[in-house]
Amino acid sequence: FMSHLVSNSAIEPGDAIIVYFAGHGSRVTAPENWSNSHPRHVDLLCTYDHGTRAKEGRISGISDWSMHAMLGELSEAKGDNITLILDCCFSPSRSRLEERHRKSTRWSPTAKITDDDLYAGLWRGAFARKVESDGHGFHCKDSTSHVALLACGPGERAKEEKEGGRFTCALLEASASKSLHRMSYAQLLASLDMPEEGQHPVCVGRHCGRIVFGGVPFVSDAHYVAASRTASEVRVESGAIHGIVEGTEFSLHEHNCRGSLNPVITTLRVFEVHPTWCLARSKHGHPLQDLVDAGWA
Repeated sequence: FMSHLVSNSAIEPGDAIIVYFAGHGSRVTAPENWSNSHPRHVDLLCTYDHGTRAKEGRISGISDWSMHAMLGELSEAKGDNITLILDCCFSPSRSRLEERHRKSTRWSPTAKITDDDLYAGLWRGAFARKVESDGHGFHCKDSTSHVALLACGPGERAKEEKEGGRFTCALLEASASKSLHRMSYAQLLASLDMPEEGQHPVCVGRHCGRIVFGGVPFVSDAHYVAASRTASEVRVESGAIHGIVEGTEFSLHEHNCRGSLNPVITTLRVFEVHPTWCLARSKHGHPLQDLVDAGWA
């Protein structure tokens, strides 16, 4: 965590950082004076060695306090453009823990972890800093260091299928079908295709209204040139000095942001060429009033 993220000079302040965990979560009773908000419970990410014996006790996994403290340190060094994605659940309601659901639920019971184990596994910088927390574990709404995208709300179950976690699959499906460069985190989660009952993904943190990943990955693509619609044609800012001739064809797109879905609106065919620009019409006769007023070719 320190070498790859906090102390990595290749990561500049404001760069988009994603921390992703898929697997099982758990929950235990909080020790006295745990964290700053004195919560009743501790949410845990179940690492591969969760619950196994070690020299200092049993491995408790990664607690919510540890993660908040780690991301707080990271935010101070690299900025708050941090996204935490967790495809797991922590304490599903008992009615949903019937045997037919257990194998498909991303949750594990924790029975042998002690208070000493929790403190032994705590991130070393957690004691020295005031952690922004409202006592709701990973569902903390007050965090300013990061935005958290969680597979389900408190008490709900995160489901997994043959393809993996349903939440992860829905995120990947959305990334292939939506223009993420203009969607906020909250809008993204609201748009997910999640038909499973009892699983409602949530977005928490004070920056939920930001564009996904702060818009940083969605840089301009130099392969596109500006295009604007007039009454009867489209003006494309590329002309004879760029090798354009009558009959040259362009694809018309809504934007020029690399990494975000940008389907072809129509194909344009050039009919008039000037040194630095040209005029084109829809090759397939699409009415221009149905196209964007300004786009990219």
